[in-house]
Amino acid sequence: MDDPDSTKQCSKCKDSKDRSEFSLAKRSKDGLQSWCKPCDASYKTVSGYTKRLQGLHREKHDDAFYRLAYSNSRSKRCPACRLTKSVREFHKNKCGSDGFAAYCKPCYAEKARPSARKRRYGIAMAEYDNLLLTQNGRCAICKRPPNTKKGLVVDHCHRTGTIRGILCSRCNSALGLLDDDPVLVEQALKYLR
Repeated sequence: MDDPDSTKQCSKCKDSKDRSEFSLAKRSKDGLQSWCKPCDASYKTVSGYTKRLQGLHREKHDDAFYRLAYSNSRSKRCPACRLTKSVREFHKNKCGSDGFAAYCKPCYAEKARPSARKRRYGIAMAEYDNLLLTQNGRCAICKRPPNTKKGLVVDHCHRTGTIRGILCSRCNSALGLLDDDPVLVEQALKYLR
């Protein structure tokens, strides 16, 4: 049976859910909101709360706002890396409450990379990790470790969408410049010899 301390009942939908399904609320006794996240989100959407709030922030965060924020060297804490950084390290977000994205640029890129990879190539993080493990963490062509911050990229056939392996950006670009054509690759090889 579930541990009673690990669940909480939503006061809106009356379902018992895991405590992670509730947002934090400093003023409540248990430190969590009374509505679960899905109920809270649907209420805000239906009531128009989110759109009104975004409209208010959009008006407030104009070019003058950002010039002032940059000139005053404002800082902000990233919840992912837990470092306080200059607001220049955060993307602009005119709809955000403070005018900047929640995560710093490197953490945002790290969080967005797996979902972008899944959207573009249909490969989940676990599949990517397994493929990378079979390649010993190196490029499938040059056998070198990643040489950029971006790391290794997924190589796929543009006609069929089939994933061929994981390459460094240089090898991936070289294949792309040769139109992924084996005949051109062989001709280039003959030329080099």
